[in-house]
Amino acid sequence: MSLDGVIWSAGDVNQYLGVPLIAAGNIPLLMDRETLNGQHHISINLKPELSTLFQSPDWPILFWNLIEYRKTFMPGPSAFNVSLGTTVLVSFDTGVEQLTLKAPDGQSSGVTMNAETISFQPHMPGLYELTDNDESIYKFAVNPISRSESDLSGAQSGRWGRWQHAELFWWEYRPIEWFLLLIALGLLTAHRFVTAAQQRGGG
Repeated sequence: MSLDGVIWSAGDVNQYLGVPLIAAGNIPLLMDRETLNGQHHISINLKPELSTLFQSPDWPILFWNLIEYRKTFMPGPSAFNVSLGTTVLVSFDTGVEQLTLKAPDGQSSGVTMNAETISFQPHMPGLYELTDNDESIYKFAVNPISRSESDLSGAQSGRWGRWQHAELFWWEYRPIEWFLLLIALGLLTAHRFVTAAQQRGGG
């Protein structure tokens, strides 16, 4: 999110509303306060009448980023389908200390919690499974897509080669559905005449 050219006017904060996520100097603009039961309250310090933030494309982007920020606190993997070489972050509720990670080749390894989260980089594509005392908790897939192979930033556009005898190719590749339709109509007409002749002969 870029706030270039955006006016974000804020007032004085006289009470604690949480940890500043965005600040302008010593004035908090966006704050996050965590309650005793683990809930998070997001507060925005904004004067709409003196601001242009809600009139800019950054306004919906701000809420999208807040949603993505809150998703990091939800239990589970950061994504259930990741690319090979990407770091996987898994968050858990309290009470989980030691987990087992089963790789696609059947190998298992212990994973230690760090502040209710674990992170690791998968070494092979396939289906991974996190278990706690042989009880499956989460499954996620790793695909072999390579970021370097999918990078098209260095690609260029252009025209290579040229069409020779374009009219010849056009005639060779013209559609023939109309010709097949004429054949079908001819066969139906012939069948009609044969049937009518048989009916007259039988009568």
